[in-house]
This record gives sequence, structure tokens and C-alpha cells, in this order.
Amino acid sequence: MKAFLLLLFSLTSCGTKAPPEPTAEEKEAALEKALKPRIIGLVSSVSPEKKFVLIQKYGPGNLPGNGTYQTLSTIGNGGSIRPSGERVRDFFAADWLSGEIKRGDTVLFRPNAPRRQAQPEAKEPGSSEPPSSET
Repeated sequence: MKAFLLLLFSLTSCGTKAPPEPTAEEKEAALEKALKPRIIGLVSSVSPEKKFVLIQKYGPGNLPGNGTYQTLSTIGNGGSIRPSGERVRDFFAADWLSGEIKRGDTVLFRPNAPRRQAQPEAKEPGSSEPPSSET
């Protein structure tokens, strides 16, 4: 019984260690991977008169937010679109903003880069007052 309890406590202590802190290079690589454009669907229908398209999304769920949407054809033509919010099953309506868009074009989503927070100004050691501005 004592051996079992000793084994139990030794196994649980191994699982409580925190994972190592990622290095700056690993953080940069993860950010770069997260910001790569990804294919989310294809253009199912185009209405040039009303300047809108229907996107057929791959997979379940909503369209991702906080980014830009572009279309790309097999010959390299593309356009810019903006989802308008209407949805029926896996079809999403989008406004046609610019470019050349045709039925069957690939729809890409490119996430926006996170905003970097402003770093506070460094104070001089031993000084508790903010630096004065001399003119």
C-alpha cells in the first residue's frame, strides 16, 4: 500500500510543472504562422449589377473576424470583398469592393496583425517625478 501511495504522489508531482517559457524566436514564428492567409472557401455566385458575391465556406462555423478578405483566381486575378453579415447555412453574402471576381475563385482570409502596446517611458533611477520639458 505504501508503495502505491509513493508511486501515486511521484506521478502527480511530475504533472504540476509549468511548461517552459517560449523563446523570442518561437513567439515570432507563432505570430508569423497566425498571420498567414488561409483559404476559407470559394465564390459560389457573383452579382456584378448589385456588387455582391456569395461565399461558400469550408467547414462549420462563422467567418473569422478582424481581418481582410480577398479572392484569387487560377490565373492570378483577384479582388477584395467584405462580408455583409447575411448567412444561409454555409453560404455568406459579401460586398464586392474592388478587383475582378468570378464564380469558383478561392476566398482567402488574412488576419490583422495585433496592435503593439506602447511601452511606458523609462524613468531615471532615483527620480520619482516625470521629466520636465524645457523650451
